Amino acid sequence: MSQRSQNIVPFATKESHEADELDANILAVISNHNTLKSLVDRFDIPFFHIDAKEISRVEHEKRILEVLEEFSFDYIVLAKYMRILTSDFVSNIVERFNIHIISTSISLGAKSHITRAYN
Repeated sequence: MSQRSQNIVPFATKESHEADELDANILAVISNHNTLKSLVDRFDIPFFHIDAKEISRVEHEKRILEVLEEFSFDYIVLAKYMRILTSDFVSNIVERFNIHIISTSISLGAKSHITRAYN
C-alpha cells in the first residue's frame, strides 16, 4: 500500500529553494516578498504575497492564517523563511509545522532564530 503525498504550504522569502525530488502536493506558497511569484505561477500554484511592511506582526500573521484557512494542508514548510513567528501563531498550527533547515552550513544567527522559534 503506498502512502499518499502530503499536502504542504511552503512559506517562502526572496530566494528560491532547489529540491531534487519532493513527494508532496504544494497547495499554495505564502511569502512576505513578491520575488518568487512568477516562478510559482509557472507551476499553476496559488501564490500569496503578504507584505509585512507597515503592518503589525499580529496583523501579518492574521492575514497568513486567513489564507491558510482556504486549504486543507498537512504541513507548513519554512523554505528559507527567516521571519520569527509568534507563539500565538505557532500554537494555531503547532501539529502541522515543519521547520526545514535548507543549508548544512547554517550560520549562528539563523540557528539562534530557529532556537527562538522553537522555544
